[in-house]
Amino acid sequence: MPKKDDFKGQVVKSGKWVGLQSAFTFFFSFLQIWILTYFITPEEYGLVAMALAFTGFSSVFATLTMSAAIIQKRNTSSEQLSTLYWLNLLLGLLIYIVLFTAAPSISSFYSEPRVSIILRILALSLIISALVNQFGILLQKELKFDVLAKISISRQFIASVVAVILAVLGFGVWALVINKLCENVIGSILMFTQAYKNKWLPRFIFHLKSIKGHLGFGLFQLLDGTLAQARSRGVFMIIGSLLGKAPLGIYNVGYNLVLIPVQKITTIFNKVSFPMYSSIQDEEQRLVKAFLKVLRIQVFIMAPLYMGIVATADNFVPLFLGKEWIESVRIIQALAFMPLFIVVIQNCKQLVNARGYPKINFLWQFILLGTLFPVFLIAKFSNIYILAISLSVLFFMFVFAYFIFFLSRVIVINKKSLSIAILIPFAVSLAMAFCVYMYNFIDMNILQRLVLQIFSGIFLYSILSFIFQRKHIGELIEILPLKIQNNLNKDTIHKKAYAKDLSG
Repeated sequence: MPKKDDFKGQVVKSGKWVGLQSAFTFFFSFLQIWILTYFITPEEYGLVAMALAFTGFSSVFATLTMSAAIIQKRNTSSEQLSTLYWLNLLLGLLIYIVLFTAAPSISSFYSEPRVSIILRILALSLIISALVNQFGILLQKELKFDVLAKISISRQFIASVVAVILAVLGFGVWALVINKLCENVIGSILMFTQAYKNKWLPRFIFHLKSIKGHLGFGLFQLLDGTLAQARSRGVFMIIGSLLGKAPLGIYNVGYNLVLIPVQKITTIFNKVSFPMYSSIQDEEQRLVKAFLKVLRIQVFIMAPLYMGIVATADNFVPLFLGKEWIESVRIIQALAFMPLFIVVIQNCKQLVNARGYPKINFLWQFILLGTLFPVFLIAKFSNIYILAISLSVLFFMFVFAYFIFFLSRVIVINKKSLSIAILIPFAVSLAMAFCVYMYNFIDMNILQRLVLQIFSGIFLYSILSFIFQRKHIGELIEILPLKIQNNLNKDTIHKKAYAKDLSG
């Protein structure tokens, strides 16, 4: 078990790199969508979304498998790691063969012939990811988030540049396909160099009996991830089959703009929080304090960002994406509430997994899968806008139920402390967003209005945060580099950042 001083230092260092990676992830995601929507039509986005609905679901088997068990189990031998590696790769190959064979049938399901070849090419990413997934997990377990951040930023940057060049040259839908493959290939090359450097390359050993303990924990992780992808991708399948590729393309852009960044960011945060929670899983009081601190920081950052998106969508969508994407405004605004729920639920699930109860998360995902039935009915008898609103409402209801019926079974958390961690940043962000939204009723140039909204929002949130959530500001400052801390407060902040325990 790590000492408190070492533990705090590791988490602070990890937090800095997680913050940097999160910022670049959000920036690249937004920039890529902004540029590509000028050259790629909603129908072409819809085609890729149809294929991704199946590759995304299948990727759980190829990349998740027993990865979390490697972190949760404190000692994993070289023999076990090699066996887990080959198991991952075999699953990746098997699933690719299944998708390759089923591609024509999937294409018929959508009544879109081009989906078949797109799916067969995109599915190659399953094999590529399976080749290096374990190396990323080992970097995560050793808290080498500086390396992970550099790999992630490099592959996103190069893949984005390639996609933009291809889109400008008129490659259309293939710019999106090659973007996905390029990101996987570059990431795999960089991961292999790290595996070679750290002597993590697998041996030719395959003993299933040696990973019996990992299979027990990892099985529920696998089922949890499978159901999560089935629910998420099921929505895409329903929209594509009932409403067509154009509405699916519009929904996909809104989804990518709002939900993909937060999913990537929470994944990055989870890489820090899960090893951290696992290392102190037997110290309940310390674990609760660490959990609440991570949650406060996440909501403090994400709430104003996404409430700001709700307030400014009427301006930034036509300005940056073009008037042909104006239909995505209401979808973006409806979906923008979901990232806040995702941040909260993902942090809770990491805590539950760290305590060794993955079965609880699997059960929750199984119940959540039932939302596909109302989604089907709404898509059949309503429209894409009502569907987006319904998804946010349904997800909120299930997150609330998770606190009451699932989290309380694993650990005791003061309801008042939990409410404060979530509701104060949300209320402050909502007040800020309401004021910023009022600028939409002022007659002025759209660019001027957007700039005014952004700077007014930053100013208002800063003032309101200073009044109502100073503690959140202090906790955020703690993970900033030392030089920045000293510039903010040469004496007090420096002492607090290194003297105060993580869970204080």
